[in-house]
Amino acid sequence: TKDHFIVDDFTGEEYAGHHFIIDIWGFDTSLRDFDFDRILSKASEIANAKKLYSHVHKFNDGGLSGVAVLEESHISFHTWIQREYVAFDIFMCGDTKPELAVEYIKKELKAKKSKVKIFKRGQYE
Repeated sequence: TKDHFIVDDFTGEEYAGHHFIIDIWGFDTSLRDFDFDRILSKASEIANAKKLYSHVHKFNDGGLSGVAVLEESHISFHTWIQREYVAFDIFMCGDTKPELAVEYIKKELKAKKSKVKIFKRGQYE
């Protein structure tokens, strides 16, 4: 069976996938839970990932946490509304393009500033 590990055509390196850690400051705090659910769905689609289900939870202070469980792993986030900060976590394996999801999310949130870190998961050394 196909395990969705990535094989780099140039180096021959094998790994599970790319894990993006995204810090976003100055996002549009008028976005609501249904907006974030739409963003999770569209980000999955743009990245060529299959969303299995998603859930966004709203806290009493207006903050939100959410996750999209994907056939190829997940996208999750947590907001700090009062600081206009949101932390996203995107991990995808297989034939996906998580970098497209990252760019879409930053655009949709109207991010004033963002920082992205990328890790290769599942490397055997």
